[in-house]
Amino acid sequence: TVDGNITDPDGGAPAGWACSVALHVSAAPAAGVSTNVALPGVSDYIMDVSTAAGAATLDGFVAQRDRQRLVLCNVGANPLTVGGTASTAANQVRQSGPVTVLQNDCIALVYISEVSRWIAA
Repeated sequence: TVDGNITDPDGGAPAGWACSVALHVSAAPAAGVSTNVALPGVSDYIMDVSTAAGAATLDGFVAQRDRQRLVLCNVGANPLTVGGTASTAANQVRQSGPVTVLQNDCIALVYISEVSRWIAA
């Protein structure tokens, strides 16, 4: 449980709960750089990212808990870049440089509180 809750969350993700399976969400960021991207909650997510507006960079993500998992899939024709240094340090992805995710490709990340960074999973 998260936050001491004891109700079964698997029918959805009530406040304060993390579902035991990854939830599917969609995002359509504006072209350009998005920093400190907020996630919908504490669960793990598979996020389809549409790059229909143009090439997009998701520079960092606001983690909701330790070991939170995030799978980003580019469902648009334009490139999706993941990572950079413009976000708050604790929201950045720990890697040698930004990674370009092409159409129909995905990248998996997990947040590790001991290093205060997202890492490729």
